[in-house]
Amino acid sequence: MPVISLKNIKKIYPNGKEAVHDFSLDIDKEEFVVFVGPSGCGKSTVLRMIAGLEDITDGELTINGENMNEEEPIKRNIAMVFQNYALYPHLTVRQNIGFSQTIKSVPFKHFFDFKYRKARKKEINDQVEAIAKKIGLSEYLDTKPKNLSGGQRQRVALGRAIIRNPLAFLLDEPLSNLDAKMRSQMRTEIAKLHNNLKAIFIYVTHDQIEAMTMGSKIVVMKDGYIQQIATPSELFMNPSNKFVAGFIGTPQMNFFDVKIIQENGKKYVKLLENNAKLLIPEEIVGQIKDGYLSKEVTLGLRPKAISIEGEKSYVAQGIKGMTTISEQLGDEALVYFSLNGKNEYIASLLTYKKFEPNTEINLSFDLSHMCLFDKDSEESIIDR
Repeated sequence: MPVISLKNIKKIYPNGKEAVHDFSLDIDKEEFVVFVGPSGCGKSTVLRMIAGLEDITDGELTINGENMNEEEPIKRNIAMVFQNYALYPHLTVRQNIGFSQTIKSVPFKHFFDFKYRKARKKEINDQVEAIAKKIGLSEYLDTKPKNLSGGQRQRVALGRAIIRNPLAFLLDEPLSNLDAKMRSQMRTEIAKLHNNLKAIFIYVTHDQIEAMTMGSKIVVMKDGYIQQIATPSELFMNPSNKFVAGFIGTPQMNFFDVKIIQENGKKYVKLLENNAKLLIPEEIVGQIKDGYLSKEVTLGLRPKAISIEGEKSYVAQGIKGMTTISEQLGDEALVYFSLNGKNEYIASLLTYKKFEPNTEINLSFDLSHMCLFDKDSEESIIDR
């Protein structure tokens, strides 16, 4: 039985806007689940419904088999970490982390038991110090938030959640206020925390790099609908539709208009921009759905699947392009090119070479991990 289960969840606001449509997901023990998608896709709304901060219009939310649709947030045994930290500025790091334990009611029988109160205070302090050590804040325990960096404040917010020992941690774009270097460091810290705590993490982000590097299960959303639920490698290699293919991966996937043709018993994709014919690998031919021979479809290729003459992987295929700009990223170059002067594509090359604009280049496409999408529905037509 899943620990957290969402079945046919919907969210409709009073103005009639349906923000989440028929959302169903099972989350098992110790999973790291990431909701990813563009702004306004409904990912934070789903998170807030799990937390109890948004009402569920329809559907069922269960935690450990119990219906939680109407339960108050405090009864759900979850902790939420927000984008804006939400720390108490007048309290120290120690006081912020231990706040939820400090304000817990003292049983009446111990109300005047000062020995009990002293022991409880020490217990909370020991917990706080253990958590501070785990998240690298031991030397800042008596510092106030205004004297901390953004990354340190986010760790305080995480510590405040950890001390509650919740069933699940809900993180709503917690790194979006940090610079690129700090985001990278915090991604690693959060992944380590998940491994140490052995709890469920549900993480919301619009950054697909965060999703791919941290999640064990990724939920891609668009316009309130789930587009695909899969592991990072499955999403990258076998996207279910054109949106997922273009959203996941940096640089993003290239899309070419092609027609599937057959000559001498072999199947090819013919580029409609220059009529080049590319042989479809045999292992993929048998996976293409029926009914697409002689039809126009969309070919999807990752930038690393495109080579330029001079590289070891280059194979002459009669494809000529014109460079528009190139970006040198150390030992990798991103070369932007066109085939007909209209559409622009990207090749990712392991080279220190610089490519000048308006230079004619010979290209080859590796189709071993190609994607094909229906022109109308944009769904994948390859059954892998």
